[in-house]
Amino acid sequence: MLLSTDWFLPYWTEIGIGLEHNKKALLQQACREIVDQMIGGTEQYYYISFSPERLDATRDQFERIVEQVDRTDQTRGQIRELLSPDPHTAGTRWLLTLNTEMLVRHSTNLPSDETIPKLSAHIMRVLQDWSGRGPERIDLNGLCMNSNTNWDAHVRSLTPEQPASLADHAQTALIGELKFKRLLATVVTLTEEEKIELQAWYTAIARKLVDADDIGERISAELATSN
Repeated sequence: MLLSTDWFLPYWTEIGIGLEHNKKALLQQACREIVDQMIGGTEQYYYISFSPERLDATRDQFERIVEQVDRTDQTRGQIRELLSPDPHTAGTRWLLTLNTEMLVRHSTNLPSDETIPKLSAHIMRVLQDWSGRGPERIDLNGLCMNSNTNWDAHVRSLTPEQPASLADHAQTALIGELKFKRLLATVVTLTEEEKIELQAWYTAIARKLVDADDIGERISAELATSN
């Protein structure tokens, strides 16, 4: 549904989809047709079928359209990742990204006591550079709610209790995933000793914030992809 909207069309690159304008227009129109089929005769998104069969059919239809519009592996691979998020690991990645942002902003909401290890000045500079290179936060909620095109008004009406739900999803889930990928690309530049030091900090912070016995293992698994 997100790719069918007018308000999000200029921001596809924010979730890693870089297509030429004509290809974007083709994919956007195809997404609208999928939305119409998915909604059918219902008035709200909540009333459609969420059966595994319907979900698989919609996913297959969308992937076929993507391949017709753009056959490059990069585009198809990025969209495949967006279609198949792992909610278990996504929460850990979101936590790592959020805590890093709070660290470089010197947030007072981060736990700070003798159990939290100190990070070296070099690690702090590297993470601050990561933060400085990131894109400015876009007011997706405002773009969604203020768009006056007929289609965008229609999409908002499908979720009347949460008309900006697509904007919330784009900001927290999709854009957040790309920010984490950029964070990993930054962590990989650290020495092995610095990676161990940073992982110890992440784990100590997370154990103060999250009630999960396996949080240390989950953090280790996510950071291992940077090696």
